[in-house]
Amino acid sequence: MIKQKYRLFPQLFVKRIIKIIKTSKDREIARENMKRKLKLDDVEVDYILSYKLKKLIEFNLKDKFKYFIDRLIDIHYLSNSISCDEVIDILENKNIAFRKYEISDSDYFYKKGSIRDCSIVDLIILEITNPNHEKHIEIQIDKEMNCVVDLYFGSYWFEYYGCYTKQEFSDKYIETIKKIKNDEIKIVSYHSKKNNKWFGDRRFDKDNNPELDDTKEMEEYLAKLNKKKPGNNVVAYVYNWSEFSQIN
Repeated sequence: MIKQKYRLFPQLFVKRIIKIIKTSKDREIARENMKRKLKLDDVEVDYILSYKLKKLIEFNLKDKFKYFIDRLIDIHYLSNSISCDEVIDILENKNIAFRKYEISDSDYFYKKGSIRDCSIVDLIILEITNPNHEKHIEIQIDKEMNCVVDLYFGSYWFEYYGCYTKQEFSDKYIETIKKIKNDEIKIVSYHSKKNNKWFGDRRFDKDNNPELDDTKEMEEYLAKLNKKKPGNNVVAYVYNWSEFSQIN
Protein backbone atom coordinates (compact mmCIF):
# COMPACT_ATOMS: atom_id res chain seq x y z
CA MET A 1 0.00 0.00 0.00
CA ILE A 2 1.10 3.60 -0.55
CA LYS A 3 3.22 5.04 2.24
CA GLN A 4 1.86 8.04 4.11
CA LYS A 5 4.82 10.19 3.06
CA TYR A 6 3.92 9.73 -0.60
CA ARG A 7 0.35 10.77 0.12
CA LEU A 8 1.68 13.92 1.78
CA PHE A 9 4.32 14.54 -0.90
CA PRO A 10 2.87 13.16 -4.16
CA GLN A 11 5.40 14.96 -6.36
CA LEU A 12 8.23 13.02 -4.67
CA PHE A 13 6.36 9.79 -5.34
CA VAL A 14 5.85 10.49 -9.06
CA LYS A 15 9.49 11.57 -9.44
CA ARG A 16 10.66 8.27 -7.91
CA ILE A 17 8.39 6.31 -10.27
CA ILE A 18 9.82 8.15 -13.29
CA LYS A 19 13.38 7.53 -12.10
CA ILE A 20 12.75 3.81 -11.58
CA ILE A 21 11.24 3.40 -15.06
CA LYS A 22 14.06 5.36 -16.72
CA THR A 23 16.83 3.41 -14.95
CA SER A 24 15.32 -0.07 -15.30
CA LYS A 25 16.39 -2.20 -18.27
CA ASP A 26 12.89 -3.41 -19.05
CA ARG A 27 9.28 -3.43 -17.82
CA GLU A 28 9.64 -6.50 -15.60
CA ILE A 29 12.68 -5.07 -13.82
CA ALA A 30 10.82 -1.78 -13.37
CA ARG A 31 7.91 -3.75 -11.87
CA GLU A 32 10.11 -5.51 -9.33
CA ASN A 33 11.99 -2.32 -8.47
CA MET A 34 8.75 -0.47 -7.79
CA LYS A 35 7.46 -3.23 -5.56
CA ARG A 36 10.73 -3.39 -3.64
CA LYS A 37 11.69 0.29 -3.43
CA LEU A 38 8.22 1.85 -3.13
CA LYS A 39 6.56 -1.03 -1.23
CA LEU A 40 3.70 -1.31 -3.72
CA ASP A 41 1.58 -4.36 -4.48
CA ASP A 42 0.82 -5.95 -7.86
CA VAL A 43 -2.47 -4.08 -8.41
CA GLU A 44 -0.82 -0.70 -7.78
CA VAL A 45 2.20 -1.47 -9.98
CA ASP A 46 -0.02 -2.71 -12.83
CA TYR A 47 -1.96 0.53 -12.68
CA ILE A 48 1.19 2.69 -12.72
CA LEU A 49 2.69 0.76 -15.64
CA SER A 50 -0.52 1.21 -17.63
CA TYR A 51 0.64 4.79 -18.18
CA LYS A 52 3.27 5.67 -20.70
CA LEU A 53 6.37 7.37 -19.29
CA LYS A 54 5.50 10.51 -21.26
CA LYS A 55 2.18 10.75 -19.41
CA LEU A 56 3.81 10.34 -15.99
CA ILE A 57 6.26 13.12 -16.83
CA GLU A 58 3.31 15.28 -17.90
CA PHE A 59 1.65 14.72 -14.49
CA ASN A 60 4.81 16.00 -12.84
CA LEU A 61 5.27 19.02 -15.13
CA LYS A 62 1.61 20.08 -15.00
CA ASP A 63 1.16 19.49 -11.28
CA LYS A 64 -1.45 16.74 -11.76
CA PHE A 65 0.18 14.20 -9.47
CA LYS A 66 -2.37 14.81 -6.68
CA TYR A 67 -5.13 13.28 -8.83
CA PHE A 68 -2.81 10.44 -9.79
CA ILE A 69 -2.19 9.64 -6.11
CA ASP A 70 -5.88 9.93 -5.18
CA ARG A 71 -6.76 7.51 -7.94
CA LEU A 72 -4.01 5.09 -6.94
CA ILE A 73 -5.33 5.07 -3.37
CA ASP A 74 -8.76 4.05 -4.73
CA ILE A 75 -7.41 1.43 -7.10
CA HIS A 76 -8.19 -1.64 -4.99
CA TYR A 77 -11.92 -1.06 -4.67
CA LEU A 78 -12.12 0.04 -8.31
CA SER A 79 -10.38 -3.12 -9.51
CA ASN A 80 -13.09 -5.26 -7.86
CA SER A 81 -16.07 -3.37 -9.26
CA ILE A 82 -18.29 -4.87 -12.00
CA SER A 83 -17.33 -4.18 -15.61
CA CYS A 84 -18.83 -2.05 -18.34
CA ASP A 85 -20.10 -5.13 -20.23
CA GLU A 86 -21.81 -6.43 -17.09
CA VAL A 87 -23.55 -3.07 -16.58
CA ILE A 88 -24.67 -3.03 -20.22
CA ASP A 89 -26.09 -6.56 -19.88
CA ILE A 90 -28.12 -5.51 -16.83
CA LEU A 91 -29.49 -2.40 -18.57
CA GLU A 92 -30.44 -4.36 -21.68
CA ASN A 93 -32.12 -7.09 -19.62
CA LYS A 94 -34.11 -4.39 -17.81
CA ASN A 95 -35.05 -2.79 -21.18
CA ILE A 96 -33.39 0.47 -20.14
CA ALA A 97 -32.33 2.38 -23.26
CA PHE A 98 -29.02 4.24 -23.17
CA ARG A 99 -26.35 5.74 -25.36
CA LYS A 100 -22.64 5.13 -24.85
CA TYR A 101 -19.88 7.68 -25.34
CA GLU A 102 -16.33 8.37 -24.17
CA ILE A 103 -14.96 11.57 -22.63
CA SER A 104 -12.00 12.70 -20.52
CA ASP A 105 -12.67 13.26 -16.83
CA SER A 106 -11.79 16.98 -17.06
CA ASP A 107 -14.25 17.56 -19.93
CA TYR A 108 -16.93 15.57 -18.12
CA PHE A 109 -16.61 17.43 -14.82
CA TYR A 110 -16.36 20.77 -16.65
CA LYS A 111 -19.81 20.05 -18.11
CA LYS A 112 -21.07 19.49 -14.58
CA GLY A 113 -19.66 22.82 -13.44
CA SER A 114 -16.72 21.37 -11.53
CA ILE A 115 -13.94 23.65 -12.76
CA ARG A 116 -10.79 21.65 -12.16
CA ASP A 117 -7.85 20.39 -14.17
CA CYS A 118 -7.84 16.65 -13.55
CA SER A 119 -7.39 15.09 -16.98
CA ILE A 120 -5.77 11.78 -16.13
CA VAL A 121 -8.67 9.38 -16.75
CA ASP A 122 -10.82 8.52 -19.76
CA LEU A 123 -14.43 7.75 -18.93
CA ILE A 124 -17.16 5.73 -20.58
CA ILE A 125 -20.59 7.23 -19.98
CA LEU A 126 -23.79 5.22 -20.30
CA GLU A 127 -26.38 7.97 -20.66
CA ILE A 128 -30.06 7.31 -20.06
CA THR A 129 -31.31 10.22 -22.10
CA ASN A 130 -34.06 12.39 -20.67
CA PRO A 131 -36.71 13.19 -23.34
CA ASN A 132 -38.06 16.11 -21.30
CA HIS A 133 -34.95 18.26 -20.77
CA GLU A 134 -31.14 18.06 -20.70
CA LYS A 135 -30.62 16.64 -17.20
CA HIS A 136 -29.86 13.01 -17.97
CA ILE A 137 -29.06 9.94 -15.86
CA GLU A 138 -25.43 8.93 -16.37
CA ILE A 139 -23.54 5.84 -15.26
CA GLN A 140 -19.86 6.74 -15.04
CA ILE A 141 -17.35 4.01 -15.92
CA ASP A 142 -13.57 4.17 -15.63
CA LYS A 143 -12.30 3.11 -19.07
CA GLU A 144 -8.80 2.10 -17.94
CA MET A 145 -10.00 -0.04 -15.03
CA ASN A 146 -13.18 -1.18 -16.87
CA CYS A 147 -15.32 -0.67 -13.79
CA VAL A 148 -18.41 1.25 -12.77
CA VAL A 149 -17.59 4.32 -10.67
CA ASP A 150 -20.74 6.28 -9.89
CA LEU A 151 -24.19 7.58 -10.87
CA TYR A 152 -25.22 11.12 -11.82
CA PHE A 153 -28.55 12.81 -12.40
CA GLY A 154 -27.74 16.08 -14.13
CA SER A 155 -25.02 17.58 -11.94
CA TYR A 156 -26.08 15.64 -8.85
CA TRP A 157 -23.63 12.94 -7.74
CA PHE A 158 -25.06 10.02 -5.75
CA GLU A 159 -21.67 9.06 -4.29
CA TYR A 160 -22.15 5.31 -4.64
CA TYR A 161 -18.41 4.80 -5.27
CA GLY A 162 -18.59 1.75 -7.46
CA CYS A 163 -20.38 -1.60 -7.22
CA TYR A 164 -18.82 -4.98 -6.57
CA THR A 165 -21.64 -7.33 -7.63
CA LYS A 166 -24.54 -7.39 -10.06
CA GLN A 167 -26.94 -7.55 -7.12
CA GLU A 168 -25.42 -4.45 -5.56
CA PHE A 169 -25.73 -2.65 -8.90
CA SER A 170 -29.41 -3.59 -9.10
CA ASP A 171 -30.06 -2.58 -5.49
CA LYS A 172 -28.32 0.79 -5.79
CA TYR A 173 -28.25 1.96 -9.39
CA ILE A 174 -31.32 0.34 -10.91
CA GLU A 175 -33.55 1.23 -7.96
CA THR A 176 -32.31 4.84 -8.03
CA ILE A 177 -32.89 5.05 -11.79
CA LYS A 178 -36.47 3.83 -11.24
CA LYS A 179 -37.03 6.47 -8.55
CA ILE A 180 -35.69 9.22 -10.81
CA LYS A 181 -37.89 8.20 -13.76
CA ASN A 182 -40.92 8.04 -11.44
CA ASP A 183 -40.28 11.67 -10.36
CA GLU A 184 -39.48 10.57 -6.82
CA ILE A 185 -36.22 12.58 -6.71
CA LYS A 186 -35.95 16.34 -7.15
CA ILE A 187 -32.65 18.25 -7.32
CA VAL A 188 -31.88 21.91 -6.64
CA SER A 189 -28.41 22.69 -8.01
CA TYR A 190 -26.65 26.07 -7.65
CA HIS A 191 -24.33 27.37 -10.37
CA SER A 192 -22.54 30.53 -11.42
CA LYS A 193 -24.31 32.45 -14.17
CA LYS A 194 -20.90 33.43 -15.54
CA ASN A 195 -19.16 30.09 -16.03
CA ASN A 196 -21.59 27.41 -14.73
CA LYS A 197 -19.33 26.68 -11.74
CA TRP A 198 -21.12 24.35 -9.33
CA PHE A 199 -21.64 25.74 -5.80
CA GLY A 200 -23.75 23.03 -4.18
CA ASP A 201 -27.07 21.21 -4.33
CA ARG A 202 -30.00 19.78 -2.39
CA ARG A 203 -31.84 16.53 -2.99
CA PHE A 204 -35.45 15.82 -2.02
CA ASP A 205 -37.07 12.38 -2.09
CA LYS A 206 -40.71 11.37 -2.28
CA ASP A 207 -41.41 8.21 -0.30
CA ASN A 208 -44.42 6.30 1.05
CA ASN A 209 -42.61 6.10 4.37
CA PRO A 210 -43.31 9.43 6.15
CA GLU A 211 -39.92 9.28 7.86
CA LEU A 212 -38.17 9.24 4.47
CA ASP A 213 -40.49 11.62 2.60
CA ASP A 214 -39.11 15.10 1.91
CA THR A 215 -42.21 16.56 0.21
CA LYS A 216 -43.10 19.09 2.92
CA GLU A 217 -39.49 20.14 3.42
CA MET A 218 -39.08 20.53 -0.36
CA GLU A 219 -42.17 22.74 -0.68
CA GLU A 220 -40.99 25.00 2.14
CA TYR A 221 -37.47 25.16 0.73
CA LEU A 222 -38.65 26.08 -2.78
CA ALA A 223 -41.08 28.68 -1.43
CA LYS A 224 -38.21 30.41 0.42
CA LEU A 225 -35.93 30.12 -2.62
CA ASN A 226 -38.53 31.70 -4.93
CA LYS A 227 -39.05 34.51 -2.45
CA LYS A 228 -35.42 35.32 -1.59
CA LYS A 229 -33.76 34.18 -4.88
CA PRO A 230 -30.36 32.46 -4.91
CA GLY A 231 -28.23 35.64 -4.98
CA ASN A 232 -26.24 37.77 -7.41
CA ASN A 233 -24.68 35.89 -10.33
CA VAL A 234 -26.12 32.59 -9.06
CA VAL A 235 -28.78 30.47 -10.74
CA ALA A 236 -30.65 27.57 -9.15
CA TYR A 237 -31.63 24.71 -11.45
CA VAL A 238 -34.67 22.84 -10.12
CA TYR A 239 -35.49 19.54 -11.77
CA ASN A 240 -36.89 16.06 -11.59
CA TRP A 241 -37.20 13.67 -14.53
CA SER A 242 -40.28 15.35 -15.98
CA GLU A 243 -39.71 19.03 -15.26
CA PHE A 244 -36.94 21.59 -15.29
CA SER A 245 -36.95 25.23 -14.20
CA GLN A 246 -34.44 27.81 -13.06
CA ILE A 247 -34.58 30.49 -10.40
CA ASN A 248 -32.42 33.59 -10.92
